[in-house]
Amino acid sequence: MPVIYPPHFTVASLLFATFLVALGYGVLLPVLPGIVAQLNTSASQSDTIWHTGFITAAYAGSALIVAPIWGRLSDDLSNSNMIVLALLLTGIATIAGAFAASLPALYFWRFVAGVGAGAIGPATQAWLGRWDAAGVSWKTRRVVLVGLASTAGLFIGPFVGGLAATITFGLKASSEPNQQFPLLTVGFLLFAAAVAVAATVRHPPPRPQLEVVVFGLLRRISFMLVPLATTALAIGAFEVALSFMARGQRMGPFEIGLLFAQCTLFMFAAQAILILPRFRDRSMKPVVIPALAVLAVGLMGTVFVNGIVGHAIATGLVAIGGGLLPPILAKQIAAIDGGASGSASGFQLAASQAGQTAGAILAGSIATVSDPRWVFFSAAIAAAATGVLLARTKRWVTFQRTSP
Repeated sequence: MPVIYPPHFTVASLLFATFLVALGYGVLLPVLPGIVAQLNTSASQSDTIWHTGFITAAYAGSALIVAPIWGRLSDDLSNSNMIVLALLLTGIATIAGAFAASLPALYFWRFVAGVGAGAIGPATQAWLGRWDAAGVSWKTRRVVLVGLASTAGLFIGPFVGGLAATITFGLKASSEPNQQFPLLTVGFLLFAAAVAVAATVRHPPPRPQLEVVVFGLLRRISFMLVPLATTALAIGAFEVALSFMARGQRMGPFEIGLLFAQCTLFMFAAQAILILPRFRDRSMKPVVIPALAVLAVGLMGTVFVNGIVGHAIATGLVAIGGGLLPPILAKQIAAIDGGASGSASGFQLAASQAGQTAGAILAGSIATVSDPRWVFFSAAIAAAATGVLLARTKRWVTFQRTSP
């Protein structure tokens, strides 16, 4: 029987949707401190930093709440309706956020946008997981491709936001950031993605009746969710704190965006290794702890470097470590999820969003009372401690000695 793969246009539209959802998380980062200051003119610098962290956390936090629910539902569905509705909800909330006239309104619309965003990843993995009969190579490729799309959006988001704000500056001859243009750009792209998904995503192959024991699945994969959450915490804190530091060093939104774009290139390079034929079918479990170490070293380096070149080197290490960990862990989870791709992806997204939420809150809290460099230091300690804890955990050691 010939091996059947999903249509390329369908895969591309789903990856585009995944990319945009992650893009929506970071698109405001380069300009958000200025937006907060505009919406609350009486706010002190510490208040501005505090709100920046918590507005960022609102998007990730709402996705954290709903992701396991969306994941479980997506295992029982076989069409694009959930993905299309989630994209429309996120797009509407993103555009509404562009016209927020107060901080509470901006909080609300970012939270609603995250509710829709929490459905995309699990539903995409569930749909693509229906094609896993194509073999282990396809399973690895789909996990890594979704990881690449999500990572690209996560780090290109600040670049798009900075670029959009720079274009706005030029058109309006103003030095003040404009919240509307970055959010409107992403909002209308989300509508375009909804149309593409509705037009290209059809029913996947049927599968045997799946009995998902949610808590049993969670027990099987829980020890891999901890490093996933820690990585997201480190990256979330890094992104928010870097925006604070860059603002203090008189770098504009476009320069901040370029630094994030450089991170994206390093992450792409790290993750692309996993889809090479030499590595695609191999277990990458031994790389997890070294990747945590590289992430910790990069974060610690960011504490001490000065200038754009020093930051580029340190953030490159952060990007390599942070880029390798999510797809490696997702690949291992996919090997033991028992076919419950949506539910497993929902738990993974919840862990990642919990980390991103904690990272944004950590960055906002520390930077409110101290130098933002201490945010990098704290995130580095968290990454290093997770690596040590994992290395000394019997369950992880046993898992490393087994295949999948």
